[in-house]
Amino acid sequence: MLVAPAAVASASVLQQLTDMVESMRNANFEGVYVHVRGDAIETMEVVHINDGRHEFERLTSLTGEKREILRDDNTCRCTWPDQRTVIKGYFPGARTKISGERFSNPRLLQENYQIVSAGFDRVAGRDCKLIALVPKDALRYGYKLCVDQDHGLILRLSVFNEEGVAVEHNFFTTLTIYDEPLPVGAYASRIDNDDFEVVRGEIASRGETAAAPTWKIDPLPKGYELKYHLLRVNPITQNQFEHYVYTDGLATISVFIEQVGEDEHPLPKMRMSHAMNTQTRFVDGYRVTVIGEAPQRVVELFCQNARPISGH
Repeated sequence: MLVAPAAVASASVLQQLTDMVESMRNANFEGVYVHVRGDAIETMEVVHINDGRHEFERLTSLTGEKREILRDDNTCRCTWPDQRTVIKGYFPGARTKISGERFSNPRLLQENYQIVSAGFDRVAGRDCKLIALVPKDALRYGYKLCVDQDHGLILRLSVFNEEGVAVEHNFFTTLTIYDEPLPVGAYASRIDNDDFEVVRGEIASRGETAAAPTWKIDPLPKGYELKYHLLRVNPITQNQFEHYVYTDGLATISVFIEQVGEDEHPLPKMRMSHAMNTQTRFVDGYRVTVIGEAPQRVVELFCQNARPISGH
């Protein structure tokens, strides 16, 4: 079950989450974490540094396809050595599976989830406090995390579907926390990619000088709001597409809008993969693809309700 019957709500729990977000952003640590979704198991090495001005992170795959992700604040460089390919760009959503970023909007969290203290546990040999976020309706999943008692870092994050069944786990197996930032060499790239093909992943980010969104979700499922909008380039087709990210304060829903040719119109399809759902449909020469860590019904609503803004 997501929350044990003895779980007690506390006014301090929300402050614990707020402190945890800051800890995950400012801490200096390295370790190994595991991502489990169904029968898929992924293991990554992570090094995280904050030098007081910028946040750096290096992720290195230890299982499956070889890949490395370097993050400098919101700018990322993703390298696939076997494919000799590098994708660079502004990716504000690029974080480890265990990240405090998704908890950074207390207002939405309170509106959409009941936040309760759920006891204590141990992860990676460290004592941690259990916090459960129980959805207030059927439009979102539930979450349970274990927060390090001494340093406030997320040691484990689990996702529960609308039936209360665990569908995803993310947890550290080893973790070392440092008082001072590691030297640059500790988180620099380990891959010589000077002669790799470089692909730019985005054109512009939403902001004062960026183009306004040309699509909207109408009506928007209750509790979700637009987090950011980017113009990107499909590295395979080289087509420009729009990327919208919506959030309920915790879950994220990505909506991709790409103009396609007549020969690129397969039948609309739905594919569900445990915690992550995907749906695609075609609207007047555009392909709408929705990917989200949310119930199937919600992903379907986003896809069905996507429409061009009048005048575009």
